[in-house]
Amino acid sequence: MADTTKKKELYDSSYLDRLQQSQTALDNHLGTKPGDYQSKYQGQIDQVMENIANRKPFQYDVNADALYQQYKDRYTQMGRQAMQDTMGQAAALTGGYGNTYAQNAGQQAYGAYMQGLTDKIPELYQLALDKYDRDAQAEKDKYNLYKDADATDYSRWGDKLNQWNTDRSYLSDRADTELSQAMSIGNTLYQRLAELGAAGYEPTDEELRGAGMTRDQWDKLHPKYTGPSYEELMAAAGSGSGAGRVGSGGTPSYNQVRSEYIRLKRSGASDADQKQFLKEAISDGAISSSQGNSIYGIYQDPDKKKTAGDKMWERNS
Repeated sequence: MADTTKKKELYDSSYLDRLQQSQTALDNHLGTKPGDYQSKYQGQIDQVMENIANRKPFQYDVNADALYQQYKDRYTQMGRQAMQDTMGQAAALTGGYGNTYAQNAGQQAYGAYMQGLTDKIPELYQLALDKYDRDAQAEKDKYNLYKDADATDYSRWGDKLNQWNTDRSYLSDRADTELSQAMSIGNTLYQRLAELGAAGYEPTDEELRGAGMTRDQWDKLHPKYTGPSYEELMAAAGSGSGAGRVGSGGTPSYNQVRSEYIRLKRSGASDADQKQFLKEAISDGAISSSQGNSIYGIYQDPDKKKTAGDKMWERNS
C-alpha cells in the first residue's frame, strides 16, 4: 500500500502560505513606521527663550514704583499731620500767636517724615531688584520645565522608533528565511515532480503550486501523447499481413508488440505512454511481465539490456 502520508508531506505547498504571510506581515509593519518627532512644547520653548534673550537690564525708577507711591502718600500725610500738631503746640506755648519758632518746628516735624520716606528708597530698590531676579529665574525654570517635558516625549518617541526597527529587522529576517526556504523547497519539489512526470505522473494543481508552476507551464514541459492507443496500434497492425498473430482471439504476438513498441517510441511518445503500452499488452495477455521488462529495458539502455529494464519496470510499474 502506498505511503500517502509521505506523499502529502512531499508536495505540501503550505510553505508558500508561510512565505506570503511573512511578506504581508513585513509590508504591514512598514506602514506603521512612526513619523518624524513633533514637539508639543516647541512653541512654549521658543517663546520663553525669546523672553530670556530679550530681557532688559534691571533699572529702577522710584517714581514709577507703586509701592513707593503708597509710602509717599502715607509719609506725606503723616508729615503734614505732625507739622500741624507741632505748630499748634508751639503756638500754645506763645499765647496762641503764630511765630517763626512754631513754623520752624512744624517744618522740622514734616521734614523728619520726608526723610523717613527717602530712607525707604534703598529698601524699595532692593525689593524691586529681588523681584527682577525672581522673574528671571522663573523664566529659566519654565524653560527647563518645557525642555524636560519635551525630552521625555522625545525619549518615548525614540523608544517607539527603536522597537519598530527591532520588529522590522525580525520580520525582514523572517521573510528572508521563508523566501530562502521557499526557493529550496520549490526547487526540490520541481525536481521530484519532473522525475515523476517523466514516468507519466500527472500532478495535482496543489502539487504544481508547491513546485512553483502553473498547469500551463507543466503541460508545455510535459506534453501529453496524442498518438494512437494500444488498441488502435494493435488494430492497425492486425489489418496488415496478420503475421505473428495467434489464436482465434487475435491476441498480438511478442514480436508484434515489440515492433509496435519501437514504432511508438520513435514517434516521440513519452516514457509514461511507452510504459502504458506495455502494461496494456501484459494485461491483454500478449506478453508476460518479464517480456515487458525486457522490451522496455533493451530499448531504453541497450548496454544494460534486460537487467536494467527489469529494475526500471519494477520501480515504475
